[in-house]
Amino acid sequence: TQPDDYDYGALPEVLQRYRAGMIVTNGQPSLSRTYASLLTAVGDTPMQTLRAGQNITFSDGVALEVLHPEQPPALGESLDDSALVMRLSYGSASFLITSDASAVAQQEMVDEGYAAPSTVLILPKHGTARALEDAFLDAVQPQIVLLESDPANRIGDPDPDTLAKVEHLPLYRTDISGTLHLWTDGNTLWLLPQIAS
Repeated sequence: TQPDDYDYGALPEVLQRYRAGMIVTNGQPSLSRTYASLLTAVGDTPMQTLRAGQNITFSDGVALEVLHPEQPPALGESLDDSALVMRLSYGSASFLITSDASAVAQQEMVDEGYAAPSTVLILPKHGTARALEDAFLDAVQPQIVLLESDPANRIGDPDPDTLAKVEHLPLYRTDISGTLHLWTDGNTLWLLPQIAS
């Protein structure tokens, strides 16, 4: 979603375990050593830069809609302001993958009409302080919220004020429930946490 080793750190291991047909990116370059290692791990797997408005439809009816950024960001631009945001849909079920989309990115999606209702919202920025803009949440109208958070809480996530914004919704957290398995038939959504509460 962006060239930040905190966000793509495990991708080389994933690529060793699974055969990827394509790697998608926001197109932002990076001069970091870890990013160079990632590119080595990618090898000859095709990479595609995505922009807002693009759609990829798979043969099984799954659709991937790109919501942000509108243009590939330049070297040195804010990583979070240019994070890749996508909505994965199947039937009437949709999953909004927000990565580390900043307040600026969220407002751009609201202004451009890309922030539309989604069944599942992955909370931006791991639930840090000011991670979720009210206008973005109002536009997305999620039924379920997921939070990817470090169980050791090494950087103080999630923020109580951010959690308060979604307290009226079912919230599932990886720091509490472990891996979250979600699946859908296009109408009904099922969620199975690794650790039952």
